[in-house]
Amino acid sequence: MLREALGPSVPRELIARGVDCLVFRVGGQVVKEYNPHITFEQVLGYEAVTKRLADFLDDKGYSTKGLIADTPFDMRFTVVPVTFSTFNREKGTSSSVAPYIPGPRLADFLKDRPISTNGEIRELGNPEERSFFESLLRSTNIDGKGFNRQREAERLAKFSRQMNVKLGIRGIDVSPADVKMRLSAGGDELIYVITDLCPSITTLQLNKRRV
Repeated sequence: MLREALGPSVPRELIARGVDCLVFRVGGQVVKEYNPHITFEQVLGYEAVTKRLADFLDDKGYSTKGLIADTPFDMRFTVVPVTFSTFNREKGTSSSVAPYIPGPRLADFLKDRPISTNGEIRELGNPEERSFFESLLRSTNIDGKGFNRQREAERLAKFSRQMNVKLGIRGIDVSPADVKMRLSAGGDELIYVITDLCPSITTLQLNKRRV
């Protein structure tokens, strides 16, 4: 089903190794292939949580304010929900599919060493958005006026805590590596696009029961 849905001739590119899965880019989609010890029930539970959280943020919204490179920004959070999940009976493994989001990761702006190039910034279709993040990356590396590691850690921790409470869930724990950064069309809003909710889906619990 997975090959038919994505197209058998579309090339696969390994882009990350998670705690409990391998992550591939397949065209405009991201495919997570989970380790055999991850049950299909857990994968379906994670899919349901991503959709619940995405719906909640679309309906209620979640934003903060911050100062980046001496410029005030509204910072809005969104979540990329899993589109569908499948189980391979021959291999005994599960997979999930979600849209691929272009753009730099928040973690790219928090590294100790300067970054000379960033291919994910070049993926952005809007030249103004590309220019903004390229300039911000240089500012972060040169004078430290970009993203602050401690402030961003606190921002993500606060978001994770509040979403756990709002949804009656335990285990949401968003990291900078799982946040894609985008700039709004008006240029006055930074968008935190969350592509993964937790390091391992085995830690995610719903109503005190593991999903």
